[in-house]
This record gives sequence, C-alpha cells and structure tokens, in this order.
Amino acid sequence: MKGDGNDQERKLKDDESPTPSSAFVRFLHSLRIAPKKAEALANAGYETLEDLIFHFPGRYLDARQLVPLKELRKHLRQPVSVRGKVVSSRLIPGRQRSRAVIVLQDDSGGALQLVYFDFPEWRAKQFREKDEYLAAGYAGEYRGTLQIVQPLIEQLVRPEVFAH
Repeated sequence: MKGDGNDQERKLKDDESPTPSSAFVRFLHSLRIAPKKAEALANAGYETLEDLIFHFPGRYLDARQLVPLKELRKHLRQPVSVRGKVVSSRLIPGRQRSRAVIVLQDDSGGALQLVYFDFPEWRAKQFREKDEYLAAGYAGEYRGTLQIVQPLIEQLVRPEVFAH
C-alpha cells in the first residue's frame, strides 16, 4: 500500500545498513528532539548516545568559592563567584546598543559592575537597591572599573540563610 506522502521517514532499503548518524538522528527524533537540533548534533560529529553522555563542555564555571569584591583584582580574566547588594541599577543608552549596569557592593567594601547587553531595559528594572545577589562569570576591568559581563545571577531571597 502506498503512503500519502507522510511516510518519508527515510526508510532504508533492505540492502542498506543504517549509518550511525542517520540511526542517531532517528533516535533523537524518538526522544522528541527537534529535527534541526538532531541534524545539527549529527553534523557536529555526535553519532551515538554515548557521544552525548560523555561530551564535556569546553569551559566550566566553578561557582563554589565566593571571592570578596575587594580581592577581585587578583582574579582578573578568571571565573569568579561573588555576593553583593545592589547599590544602583541603570540603563545606559548607546547609539547602536544600550546596556544595563548594576553596581554591587559587599561587606569587604569592594564594588563591581554587572553589565548586560541583552534586554537592557528589562535588566535595569529587574534589580532593586539593597537586594542581594550571587553572580558568577569572568572578572574583567574596563576603564579602571571591575566588571562581569553577562554574569549568571541568583537573587538571595533570604540572604541570612545563605552562609558566606
């Protein structure tokens, strides 16, 4: 019986053996992975589930050790995790690209800018003064000011429970 055109699921002929990538793509489809994503994974060299399981990211951000903001200059261009209270949050408009700049300060007396280029209007409104956050990212310096660009953040809803 002929199909109505919906049977184009790349059925293999009897004499064809499935290539690892096509079998892998079909497997990903069975997991409801989007077809474009499945093809991209196959094109990137993933051929088995084991390839996915044993894939380790190119970089890893260890956010377990908090660095006091006053000591941040010792950790420039390194991944760091910091804790601080919001001192200010503002939107800085630009000709082509605006940015949100949030200033954190901690008990050590140090200060740090968190800089966001994605959704800057929303980001600037998201942070309120005296709210406390954990931020993780790569420490940098721009025009003498310490900053982390596009950090991962977590608001501390009950900061007294979180141990330093």
